[in-house]
Amino acid sequence: MISTVNNPAALPRRKGRPSNHDAFREEKYLLREEIPILPFAALDDEIWFERYGGWVIRHLRNGLDCPEFNILPAMEQHIAARIRLLNSATGGRFFRESSVLPDQWLPDLQLTGVRRDRAIELAQAMLIVTRHDQYLVRRLVLEYCHAVSSRMLVELADYSDSWFGRQLLRLVDDLACSWLAWRIKGFRLGTKQSDPAGWLEQLGLPEDTEINWVQPHNGESDANFDHIGIEIINERTQRASREFLEVMLVAAVSDLWSCVRPVAT
Repeated sequence: MISTVNNPAALPRRKGRPSNHDAFREEKYLLREEIPILPFAALDDEIWFERYGGWVIRHLRNGLDCPEFNILPAMEQHIAARIRLLNSATGGRFFRESSVLPDQWLPDLQLTGVRRDRAIELAQAMLIVTRHDQYLVRRLVLEYCHAVSSRMLVELADYSDSWFGRQLLRLVDDLACSWLAWRIKGFRLGTKQSDPAGWLEQLGLPEDTEINWVQPHNGESDANFDHIGIEIINERTQRASREFLEVMLVAAVSDLWSCVRPVAT
C-alpha cells in the first residue's frame, strides 16, 4: 500500500511564486489531528459514492427529498458544512450554486452512464485504500481538491511539492483500475521549456519517462517553465479523468476517511 509518511522532507526550493500546495499547507486543515469516526455516517459503505453523490444531485441540485439514500440528518448537515468549507478553499472551481436551495453550493457532478459506472468502480477501490491509510488519503484528497486546475491538471511549482506528486502517482497505481493512469506534462513555448530531469528524479520516475508537452497557462512568466504537471487520465481515451475528479470531490465533502474502520496492520 501507499506510504504513511505525512510530512514531506525539506527540499531545496526553486524560483517562482508560492505554489497552490504551499497555500494548502498554510491552511488550517488540522491534518495532524486524529481522525474521528463519524457516529452518524454509514461505515465502510461500498456505495458511498452513489449514496452521497446521489444525495448531492437529487437534494442539493434538484431540491428533492431523498429518503432512499438513508442519510441521517446529522450527516446531511455535515456534508453541507464541508461543501461550504471546500468551496471557499478551492475558489469554487468545481462547485456551483444551487438553483433551488437558497445560499447552498454543491459539487458540480456531471457523470452519467458508463463514465459514472467507472467512477463507482474507482470509488470502491478508494474505499479499500482509505481503510489502509486514512491519514494519507485525507491529505491527498484535500490537497488535490485545493490544487487541481479547471483543466484537471495538478501543477507542481516547487520541489517541496514533489512529496505530494509522488504520493498522487502511487495512489493512482494502488487504485488498480485498468483504465486509470497518470501523465506527466512539461511546459514548452517556442525555445523555452521545462527541464524535466530534476522533476523526474524528485518524483521517483525513470529518466526516460514520456513527457507530454503543452503550452503553459501564462507563457510570459519564466517561472512557469520551472513547473511540471500531473494529469490523471483515462488511459483508453487519453483524456483527463472526470471520474477521478468527482470521486475526489465526493470523498472530500463526505469526509470519507471518517467513514471507515481502519484495517489493522
